Amino acid sequence: MNQEEFNVRVYPFYNMSLCVATAILKDEEEAKNTVQDVFETLWIERDKLQEPKQICSYVYSTTQRKSFNKLKKAKYTLRFLDQFRFAQDNNVENQFEPSERYLMIMKVVSELPPTLAQFFRLRCIEGYDYKEIAEMLGKNVVTVRMGHSRARHLIIEELKKLNIYENN
Repeated sequence: MNQEEFNVRVYPFYNMSLCVATAILKDEEEAKNTVQDVFETLWIERDKLQEPKQICSYVYSTTQRKSFNKLKKAKYTLRFLDQFRFAQDNNVENQFEPSERYLMIMKVVSELPPTLAQFFRLRCIEGYDYKEIAEMLGKNVVTVRMGHSRARHLIIEELKKLNIYENN
């Protein structure tokens, strides 16, 4: 399928794809980015697309999957930030915004040994479970669990040294 055929057979589903992504993500800019990703995928897979009915189904399911994956990643990022109790200051100016907290934690993560950082990123940021990480990296589930735990411990210790982690 060349570009002209693609524009005639696939591009008409752009608006439907944008509606689906917007309904799921509740953010038009994120939805547009997601639809762009979908159409990039469709372009790569264009030779597999044959019938109009198949194209519509493929566009719809790909848009849904990519949108839900973005939501899942966003959910894990928020959960990730909530894991760390930052010291609260009564002065509003000294409190950290979620984006600042994220950057502070990621700076600490970047200083971890590479394997521990990888375990931590895959689990807490990407949202994979221990079994999935073990399969991806060819490691034992127990090794992944222990590595993730060690990474969290090191991150908390480093945040305490910076006086930005609250002890309970």
